[in-house]
Amino acid sequence: NDSTVACAAALLLFIIPSVKNPGKAVISWAEAEQKVEWGIILLMGAGGAISKGFAESSLTAYLGEELGELSDFSSLGMIALIVFSICGFTEMASNTATANTVLPILSTVARSTLTHPMKMLIPATCACSFAFMLPVATPPNAVVFGTNRIKISDFLKVGFAMNVIAVVLGSLLIYGMGVTVFEFEEPFPEYACFDSCTWLQIPGDVDGTFVTSQACAILSDSVLTCRLRNGTEVQLPD
Repeated sequence: NDSTVACAAALLLFIIPSVKNPGKAVISWAEAEQKVEWGIILLMGAGGAISKGFAESSLTAYLGEELGELSDFSSLGMIALIVFSICGFTEMASNTATANTVLPILSTVARSTLTHPMKMLIPATCACSFAFMLPVATPPNAVVFGTNRIKISDFLKVGFAMNVIAVVLGSLLIYGMGVTVFEFEEPFPEYACFDSCTWLQIPGDVDGTFVTSQACAILSDSVLTCRLRNGTEVQLPD
């Protein structure tokens, strides 16, 4: 996997002969032990371990079930709540690990509740970069922290204010962009209807918009029954 490639590249530094110091490798273990910022490596590794722990403990599945209630919120309220939650989550894990953990959950929630997927995924994706308070939140923070010139308390003081600004302004901007560009307020799109979803030619009103066909979420306890956006259960043909 990717870690094998990275370790192999690092191992070559201990094998390739140095031009400046003939007879020696590019780097010795003593130099690596003294000069490599092991704290940064441990910080980033801890973030990945936390993300893996969430998945292995079924915490991500539990969060997915609880997040199903997000569909009851207004669009702006849902976006603000997602941005706030992800902003806090990404302080404990890198933005990449956060995205890898959260986006599949929200994608499943969007299909099960027949909520426009962009309304959940775009705010979450943007919020993954709102990482200002802790070194482990994102690699650039860890690099800065590795200089030993900035304390964690400094990160917290400045990062808290930046997070508040990012959550407030980010939510408003994402909502405005989503409505005008990504059609957040439109019914669940056909292109996102797959796996536990089927598309039926049933006319009706969906979130204030009249449609001639719409998505129907297949119920987990029966593959022959699905639920429309308004809660109506429909019997599927055999």
